Amino acid sequence: MEPTWGIEGPDFLGWYLTAGCLLAASVFLLRLFTGGLLPLYRKVDPHSLAPLDLAYLSGGPFHAVSVSHWVWTHQSSGQPSTEERRFLDANWQDPLLQAVAGTARYPGSTPKSCMADPSVQGRLRDRHRRLARLGLVRGRGVMLVLKALKWAIMLLLGLGVVRIIAGMLNGRDFVNLVGAVMAGIFAFVVLTAKIPAITQPGIQVLRELRRENQDLRPDKTAGYAGVAPFRLALGAALFGAAGLWTAAPAYASAMGVPAAGAGASGGTYYGDPVSTSSSSSSGSGGSSSCSGGGSCGGGGCGG
Repeated sequence: MEPTWGIEGPDFLGWYLTAGCLLAASVFLLRLFTGGLLPLYRKVDPHSLAPLDLAYLSGGPFHAVSVSHWVWTHQSSGQPSTEERRFLDANWQDPLLQAVAGTARYPGSTPKSCMADPSVQGRLRDRHRRLARLGLVRGRGVMLVLKALKWAIMLLLGLGVVRIIAGMLNGRDFVNLVGAVMAGIFAFVVLTAKIPAITQPGIQVLRELRRENQDLRPDKTAGYAGVAPFRLALGAALFGAAGLWTAAPAYASAMGVPAAGAGASGGTYYGDPVSTSSSSSSGSGGSSSCSGGGSCGGGGCGG
């Protein structure tokens, strides 16, 4: 009886296992070295980050643009008090906010329409590169390589299934290959089901700043009652979509901001993927480090 595809079963199985192990090891090592689990980056002072850096960490590009758009909308409405204006000038003079403002002044603007603006896209790319250099997110190149490896594993699994079917039709033994494919599916789910854009140091930044701002946790407030308007912006950056929906539910609904916890972007996610309730963080949170009613300075938060 002719071997399936002209390749003997043991030979194909050996090649198949070698290819699978190489791909799985590549994904594992790349995630390990770029995920911040190894001490490859200098520790970042959370208070040195600008509010929109933290909004980017909390929910990705769209959330950073949404917070920027909301801040600009409130600012341009003439509502800020003198104290709020000083707070805005100290903390929100950000290139991304300025780019969003350039687009948001047109009638009918939304965060989604701002995302399509080339200047906004350029500012988002700059921010992602800077956060990647700090080790807080994975670089775009790394994410593309991980995505390519994910597709390669899927193709390898598909090849194994096709080989099993061909073996069945050819009356050949395929039990060992079934075991290899099942093991491959398990490895695929474990290694590639969710590839986070944020790294472990980025998560630690969010957790530390959320601990300093417990009063802004959406699950501990009654709609942020009594909180100053621009303090609300810190809550929106600090707790991602949950914070923005709590701070400005009418705005979030009108502008189509994804519901709390929807921090995914193109198969990646931002924010803290672990804690959502009773521990030190909540939601898909991002952060800003101004606790109590204090002010921030120097484009970041002064603790």
